Amino acid sequence: MQARTPMVLRLVNGDELRGWVEWYDKGAIKFHRHDAPNLLIPKTSILFMFKEEELRRQPRKKVSAGVPGQAGPRPLDADEANGDASSPPEGASDESSESED
Repeated sequence: MQARTPMVLRLVNGDELRGWVEWYDKGAIKFHRHDAPNLLIPKTSILFMFKEEELRRQPRKKVSAGVPGQAGPRPLDADEANGDASSPPEGASDESSESED
C-alpha cells in the first residue's frame, strides 16, 4: 500500500473504478481515486480487482492446463464429430444371453 500501485476494481453492479488502495480491513477497502472522491467500499460489493498494468500487457498465449507428460483429450472419431455415434439402447448389455446348462 505504500507504493500506491494503480488498481482497477470491478464492482458487482458492473462499475469499474481506477485508483489505489489507501487501506483495508476485514470488511471494507478505502479506495483513493485521482479525479473523484475517495470511496469506502464494502468487500461484498467487489467482484474482482487487479493491477492496472495488466491492461497494458500483451495477451498471453493460453497454455494447456494438463499435467506435463500426459496426453490431452481424446480426438473425436468422424462419427462422434457428426453426432452419428451409435450407442446401445438403455438396459442392453454387451454380454451374450446364453444360458448355462
